[in-house]
Amino acid sequence: LSLLCHFVYSIELDTKLARSAAERLHPLGYQNIEIHQGDGQNGLIAYAPFDKIIAACAVPTLPTSWIKQLKNPGIGVAPVGSAAEQILYKIKKNVHGETTLEQDIACVFVPLI
Repeated sequence: LSLLCHFVYSIELDTKLARSAAERLHPLGYQNIEIHQGDGQNGLIAYAPFDKIIAACAVPTLPTSWIKQLKNPGIGVAPVGSAAEQILYKIKKNVHGETTLEQDIACVFVPLI
């Protein structure tokens, strides 16, 4: 993602994994990535709003924090459903802040912890 975007923020719950990711990415030359340790369900309110939000884990329902932290306009993608099966959702926010949800394909991601 860092090669496609101006800047990438990532959230990892596990402190060791967050530290390990940062320690590995920066020496490889990925300077436009910032790893945060925390609960991804909360997003990163201090850095919002975001042009895009991509969830790499499944949620039972879309967290309102993610929708609120999208720019007007903005796009989010997240797998929504149970641990066994999910649907990939596209969240679109227009210039007026109105949100639409589009269901896309069936998928299975690891659940948000």
